[in-house]
Amino acid sequence: MLVPLAIIGLIVFLYGIGSAGDHIPVKDVCDKNNKGVWYMCPLCDRQCSYWDLASTTCLYAYVTHFFDNDWTVGLALIASVWATLFLEFWKRRQASLAQEWHTDDFEDEEEPLRPEFAATVTTLKKNEITGKMEPYVPKTTLYSRYGGVFSIIIFMIFLVIAAVVGVVVYRAAVFASLSGNKDKTIQTRARMITSATAAILNLIAINLLKFVYSKLAVWLTDWENPPTRTDYEDSFTWKMYMFQFVNTYASIFYIAFFKSGLVVGTPSRYKRIAGEFRLDGCSEQGCFLELCVQLLIIMVGQQIIGI
Repeated sequence: MLVPLAIIGLIVFLYGIGSAGDHIPVKDVCDKNNKGVWYMCPLCDRQCSYWDLASTTCLYAYVTHFFDNDWTVGLALIASVWATLFLEFWKRRQASLAQEWHTDDFEDEEEPLRPEFAATVTTLKKNEITGKMEPYVPKTTLYSRYGGVFSIIIFMIFLVIAAVVGVVVYRAAVFASLSGNKDKTIQTRARMITSATAAILNLIAINLLKFVYSKLAVWLTDWENPPTRTDYEDSFTWKMYMFQFVNTYASIFYIAFFKSGLVVGTPSRYKRIAGEFRLDGCSEQGCFLELCVQLLIIMVGQQIIGI
């Protein structure tokens, strides 16, 4: 079911490529007659001068239109509906297979205890329905384990946030260094170089933390010791989901929502690290292209690493 949506997305992307030359903002920005005509205010309060709109943003305007064009809104609506339909059809297929295989109430009535659970639990409790003695974990022990697991997960999430903050500091330091370089080519490409290298660092950090946490999640679930195999898989799944969501999307959320002028400041009022390095804000073209670069490197990098 994902193939049709991928085809629609490719069509929208190809439309963006084909229509970029006729897009009025792109035509205005890339008009050769406008070079040297529209000068914009400096983007920072140190080592920045006035800059020419046409010569600086033409390429970015083209590339941005590839991904953000008139058909993108329609694609977003289709993707939203498609995601809902995909989930509902999956539930329908799951219910059909459960009925066909006679496993509708397997988890509630027929699933046996895990051998590891039965072997390690020493306390027994009488089952009020069957009258048999069954392994039982006291609630105090159970809640203490839940508290320990939750504390470790929160600690790992803070490690992810610390990694993102570290990359933010890297962005500020590298961008300041490249912006002050005597080579004009490096100066003009400073933000793109910073964004690309920072995205690679994020990719490395994501996979290192993922490797460590995947081992830790197995150990935590074993320590928690759920009674059935389904409970074990559910517990392991939510642990991995919570961490992987923050680990994968923290840097993307930072670019999308925390690089605006409200966070990084404005000329003469920039917020700086240690009073020297200014927080990395959006470029003169906005954060959309940088967000695309971040998504491209992380998503494609994840696919390559997973091969």
